[in-house]
Amino acid sequence: MEIVATEGLLSECLLQMTPAAVDRGVTLHYEPGAAAPIQAVRRRLAQVVNNLLSNAIQYNRPDGLVELSCALSGAGLLDIIVSDAGPGISFAELPRLFMPFNRMDAAAARIEGTGLGLTLSRELMTAMGGTLHGSSQEGVGSIFTASTPLAVPADAG
Repeated sequence: MEIVATEGLLSECLLQMTPAAVDRGVTLHYEPGAAAPIQAVRRRLAQVVNNLLSNAIQYNRPDGLVELSCALSGAGLLDIIVSDAGPGISFAELPRLFMPFNRMDAAAARIEGTGLGLTLSRELMTAMGGTLHGSSQEGVGSIFTASTPLAVPADAG
């Protein structure tokens, strides 16, 4: 584990994902908000953020929007939030979201993948002392939140 400058890492992830967004006609918006140094494995956290951004781009609508932001949450955590304006996921499908090899309707939509990205991302976040949660509303979009420990907890000083 190392101290990671969140804003720099997120900027790099956005830069890497920009070509895919442009190809699909999706706008990326970044609002650093409460970006703060965190305790994580930089390479693995970048893998998680890139996966979330990639999913948000792929599962979006034409001329859609993907927003990336940060917010302080309780217990000395920083939330990295990826939201999209895609078709969303039905309430009935939400429990299957983090199941391995579950591609939901991706095969029908001709979206490439194995169905392991969210499963692996959640495992990586857990291994780094954080969490990964998702919520969605059909017809509105999805929000994924990767919570990771702050390098210096807000209540430490």
